[in-house]
Amino acid sequence: VVGASDEEIAAAITAAAAALAHPLLDRARKAKEVRRESPVAMRTAEREMVEGVLDLAFLEKDTWVVVDFKTDVEIAGRRAEYEAQVAMYARAVAAATGKSATAVLLSV
Repeated sequence: VVGASDEEIAAAITAAAAALAHPLLDRARKAKEVRRESPVAMRTAEREMVEGVLDLAFLEKDTWVVVDFKTDVEIAGRRAEYEAQVAMYARAVAAATGKSATAVLLSV
């Protein structure tokens, strides 16, 4: 971010390094199919349109692993909301691809 303080820059570097070192991302690096920052959309059972941008999805064997990264300092108060969000992304990926999908919330 333009104008970030030295402390903010250091925190961003630490968060990015932690995410890149996570075993889940090692699995993603080995996947043959990987999607990053991909738009998703689906209609709910109530016919409501839900849209978003998934952070990462990769195909492992015959299952998509859909990952949403969160860097909130305090995630606990919003965990249910974030889990619902990444679950919706996984449902959208499964519907679009015809393959199973699992949702992963990765907090760094």
